Amino acid sequence: MKEPSPTANRAEIAIGPVAPSVRMALITFRGVLRRVVVAAFVLVGLGLFANPTSAQQGTFVPTGSLNSPRGDHTATLLDNGMVLIAGGEVIDSSGKVSFLASAELYDPTTGTFTPTGSLDAARIGYTATLLNNGMVLIAGGEVLNSSGIPSVLASAELYDPTTGTFTPTGSLNTARFIHTATLLNNGMVLIVGGQALPPGYVRPIDLTSAELYDPTSGVFTATGNLNTARVNDTATLLNNGLVLIAGGQGSQGTLVGTAELYNPTTGTFTNTGNLITLRTQHTATLLQNGEVLIAGGGPAQSELYNPTTGIFDTTGSMNTSGDNQTASLLNNGTVLVEGGVGGMVGAGYGPLASSESYNANTGTFTVDANLNTARYGQTGTLLNNGSVLVAGGYDVDGNSLSSAELYELVALVPSSLSFPSQAVGTASASQTITLTNNESTAINISSLSIAGANSSDFAETDNCVGNVSVGATCSIAVTFTPASTGLRTATLTITNNVTESSLVAPLSGTGAIQSSTATLSQSNLAFTSQIVGTTSAAQQLTLSNTGNSVLTIASLIITGANASDFGEIDNCGGGIAAGANCTISVTFSPTSTGARTGTLTITDNATSPPSPQTVSLAGTAVTPSVSVTPSSISFPSQYVGTSGLPQGVTLTNTGVVPLSINGVTASPGDFAVLSSCGSSLAVGASCSVGVFFDPAAGGARAGTLTINDNAPRSPQTVALSGEGEDFSLSPGSSSSTTVSAGQTAMFSLTVSPAGGFNQMVTFACSGAPALSTCTVSPSSVSLSAAATVSVSMTTSASASIPVDFSPVTRNYALYLLAVFVMLSMGAALQRRHARNRSVYALSLLLFLGAGLTLFGCGGGSSASNTGGGSQGTSPGTYTLTVSGTFAAGSTTLNRDTTLSVVVR
Repeated sequence: MKEPSPTANRAEIAIGPVAPSVRMALITFRGVLRRVVVAAFVLVGLGLFANPTSAQQGTFVPTGSLNSPRGDHTATLLDNGMVLIAGGEVIDSSGKVSFLASAELYDPTTGTFTPTGSLDAARIGYTATLLNNGMVLIAGGEVLNSSGIPSVLASAELYDPTTGTFTPTGSLNTARFIHTATLLNNGMVLIVGGQALPPGYVRPIDLTSAELYDPTSGVFTATGNLNTARVNDTATLLNNGLVLIAGGQGSQGTLVGTAELYNPTTGTFTNTGNLITLRTQHTATLLQNGEVLIAGGGPAQSELYNPTTGIFDTTGSMNTSGDNQTASLLNNGTVLVEGGVGGMVGAGYGPLASSESYNANTGTFTVDANLNTARYGQTGTLLNNGSVLVAGGYDVDGNSLSSAELYELVALVPSSLSFPSQAVGTASASQTITLTNNESTAINISSLSIAGANSSDFAETDNCVGNVSVGATCSIAVTFTPASTGLRTATLTITNNVTESSLVAPLSGTGAIQSSTATLSQSNLAFTSQIVGTTSAAQQLTLSNTGNSVLTIASLIITGANASDFGEIDNCGGGIAAGANCTISVTFSPTSTGARTGTLTITDNATSPPSPQTVSLAGTAVTPSVSVTPSSISFPSQYVGTSGLPQGVTLTNTGVVPLSINGVTASPGDFAVLSSCGSSLAVGASCSVGVFFDPAAGGARAGTLTINDNAPRSPQTVALSGEGEDFSLSPGSSSSTTVSAGQTAMFSLTVSPAGGFNQMVTFACSGAPALSTCTVSPSSVSLSAAATVSVSMTTSASASIPVDFSPVTRNYALYLLAVFVMLSMGAALQRRHARNRSVYALSLLLFLGAGLTLFGCGGGSSASNTGGGSQGTSPGTYTLTVSGTFAAGSTTLNRDTTLSVVVR
């Protein structure tokens, strides 16, 4: 990106007299120094980029272009609603810098810029102030002499909108540039600060002086001095009549955090509260509540100045950090901040296309529409209709811009309509203007009308009258029916309750004598050799109406010696509108060999060239032939699921034209092809097709090789056959049975070969439950014909031992136990040896335990109980899987069947 203008919004220091060449080099460097200082401040500010908070609120639409590209110029809204654009500089693609004396006016009703009188000096860094008498005061600034050496001006001049001329007025007491100028409530203009460039100084010096311009006398007089010299600051007239001077840069480019107030009554400057954040090249906007919004100039954080307390306080942060923005207070009370320079130095630092809106009620910034062109050094001017004109500036390469655009909350897109040449007395196709309501409230459109010199030539239909809700759109369709030749103009006017003045959209068109001109894209069509009985690809013709009235088509037919060999399809219908066209597709389908001709004839009302229009048609018909060998292929037997060696088929073009091959396929899925034939085969050439046999099932398999081409008897076919080797397993009379535990379930299976299969198959059985076995007999079979094998599943029965616990038995046992106990006790008493007494006591305890056990097990039943024994096969339903397997090398065939056994 080229640096901005070396004279734009700068802050330098005086370092004493030096040679003129050195002085010029340093002055050229000023823009670079300023950018580095500001960019460094951006990096250490309160955030490079904040998070976006919402969606677009308005719309930027292109408007007319400046007559001269320019940047760092001035834009002043005049009392008549026009905008005066004056001065500035132009930087071309080579980097050459020129200051401008030219000026131009923007007319919101037409959306155009027109030249007006010129400044008495090509200047930049001056101020332009609208006076109460309607004139514009141009004061100070910088000029370049013929050698490109800058000097600072003390001169001033007045622009008179009634005459469109600039005339000199009194001179400043101090020559200065990049100062501020503020129209006071008493009608005088306060000129504050800026920089001077005394002779012999290499860099400008910052000024503290201020002066007043009196429009009545045309004289500048000195007033009080600033407490701090500063440039790139802001000056804002407060509701109390005081002027707030805030921020900027001071000595040696240092940032100034102070602010001060100018009192017109006393002519003095006094300090007020300090800015919270250092900033330069920022914006200052007086809000509807009397506070001042300070935004941009480096940091994202913004702040508010309260005139009552004299204190700055933080408010919302911008979503994009930057400087050199422009700001406008919209009619709805929000502040639009757009464009400028932002990003990180060396990493995307450059012009911004972004804009955002500040809501004073919520203290937040909202992401708004993007500019159509990223720009800095531009002007932003609030128009009487509530739109904001953004004009000029510099692009990403530092070149001056001539483009301009409008920010609109109530947007008309496009903002004007221009109709092409239209025949007198005929209606054009409609063009549509879309109205979008981005205001915070609904818009009531009370009327929509067309007025102007040729208003009757234009007509509109719309769905706009009435309320258009927030965020909604409505459409206005306009047609042009010129009553006479030449330029015809009018204005579409939309009266509503939101914008200060009606919304307008200029309308224009040109009336012309009626004419319809038929133009064909080609006068003849030649088709390449085409096979008899086939249809060529279509060739396209375009029929255009370059006249200004409808081209009516009476007929579109093909005639000639071989008319039936040609066909056409078109979308021309009964006519073609002025400036439109239609397409005609012609095909060639020869019915006989040799040269074939025809003529496409279009009968219409064309005045130039006169009807009919004709296109010559020609083509040549031929017969190609093709041979395919062999005509059939029989493959050797192949195991199912495997692929054998391919068999070859040769395709030869025996015709006189190239053979077009559209596809080579084999069906069904048992066969596959590998073709080397491509999509075309030259005359006399041959190609090969390999055919593979991959049987999907056992037994005889048949298929077809199909070759689709442009030969008369297409498609060409080759019969394919082969045997798939395989075997199968199937149950005999039954596949399910029921047995009791301990019995054997028996089945018979049939093993059948297919396709000449003659190999050994081994069997296995799985799925038998616990305590059972499953076997296949025999365990393998060498198949040459169908065979039978037996499958048996042997189950196990449960085993048990009966124990009698009848009452008689139980009582008898107890009786014996009691007898034994008495005998044991007697014996113990008769023996005196301690050891023997212990033995008898132990015996007694054992028999007593046995007796109690018998007693407990007896239960209360008189029946016999069964206890102990072994468990057999559990009852249930079981699925047996019997598998047959053949394996040889890498080939394995596995086939199985299932059987069901119910065990009771």
